Amino acid sequence: DMVLLQDAQQYFGGLITSNIPVTHKAFGELEVVALKGEYLSVHIKKTGETKMFVLLNSIANGFLKIAADDFEEKVALYKAVMLRERDIPSRLTSAQTAMQPYAKYLD
Repeated sequence: DMVLLQDAQQYFGGLITSNIPVTHKAFGELEVVALKGEYLSVHIKKTGETKMFVLLNSIANGFLKIAADDFEEKVALYKAVMLRERDIPSRLTSAQTAMQPYAKYLD
């Protein structure tokens, strides 16, 4: 799951920073201001407001769309991990901690 999540971050983050049109379900056309970590800062063209979104969660829930040919296919591929974006790293850390006493047997 962590590998898939990292792949999703790289793919969608790459699209966002490549000047491909981005739209919001309710706000319409967006101008990308910045992508910092998981947060996307945008300028809403029709209202002039600036908003922030959690990128992967907003995509997985259908609020943000990016005009890329394989966008829907990639959303379908990564949706399950994108919805658990905040949970996966902590679960990985917990699993690594739980496995620590057995590390010498796994080598």
